[in-house]
Amino acid sequence: MVAQYTFDPYGSVVSAEHLLAHSGAHLSIGHKGLFTDRLDIGVVAFNADTGAYEDAPQLVPYARLLYHARNRTLDPQLGRWLQRDPNATGQLVLDTAVMHGAAMLPSPQPFDLGRHFEDGLSAHAYLASRPIGARDPLGLFGFLDVLPGSTSAAGLAGDWNQQAASFGMDLKALALLTLIEGSSSSIMDVAWATDWNLADNDYNASGWDRYFGMQEVAAGTGGGGDEHATAGLIHKIHHMMTIRNKVAAPRWTDQFTALLAGKGLNAKQIMESSINAVEITADMRKYHKGGPHAKKYHEWVYNNVRDALGALPTGATPAQAAAAVRGEVNRLYGILKREPWRLRGLKGPLP
Repeated sequence: MVAQYTFDPYGSVVSAEHLLAHSGAHLSIGHKGLFTDRLDIGVVAFNADTGAYEDAPQLVPYARLLYHARNRTLDPQLGRWLQRDPNATGQLVLDTAVMHGAAMLPSPQPFDLGRHFEDGLSAHAYLASRPIGARDPLGLFGFLDVLPGSTSAAGLAGDWNQQAASFGMDLKALALLTLIEGSSSSIMDVAWATDWNLADNDYNASGWDRYFGMQEVAAGTGGGGDEHATAGLIHKIHHMMTIRNKVAAPRWTDQFTALLAGKGLNAKQIMESSINAVEITADMRKYHKGGPHAKKYHEWVYNNVRDALGALPTGATPAQAAAAVRGEVNRLYGILKREPWRLRGLKGPLP
């Protein structure tokens, strides 16, 4: 151990003890893992003992500090954020705690007055002014609050039950997604293992991506010829929410991306996963020629997915939103299998 510090609940350094005087004093990660800057001294300071200028120590008792989270800056002496809460204000926010060098992609949050004030009426309060036992590395709060607001025994029990129920629903949605994803992978594995027209290398890729590469293999001609037909197996994939309409207005890919991102989802991941990728049936092949689909088809899918997300309760989690998207896409796919002419925007089958 190089150093140990005592912080007050908001992050001001109360005491410090360094076993290695130089390296310990110059740590720049402080209270609850947040990065810190010191304001009451410059980047370098004069050392009277050595007669030289050295890096200024950061975490020392009663230093004037600022802590940096991903979306806001905290003043520990005030116990307040210096910026207003960006939640549900239409701003782009970094709402994912990524690690190991993963990219941080900002996502928009549609304006929602209820969600904006769900952590309290103060737009600058840190952890709802109850910082013990919780943390906020993103500057967004909204994690499971482990310190309930009630003080009576009945109130504490009620708060705990409500939070436990909400947490349980999130776990249920996540477990459902995991089971469905596993079932989809099993179906794909069986399809590969029983189709002698597919090469061994087709199995090396993971997930639906290896089936994207099979589209031309299955066709056998590299283009719009008849696909090789093996009953019941997956030979070609259709994305219910298009991932290729990026040029012609209204750019449906961008429309779907914004719709999903507005619910805190990783839109690209959702749209390229088995949630959105479905098998093209024999009846659908007559209307699915690999080219752009009708505007009416994209509107039909977009409006129904939008309505399904809009029906979610206020404060729904990304896992719940993903489950709603999966359920709606499955419902629309069932209709499309019965009415494949929707791909062309027709009102009935071709003669």
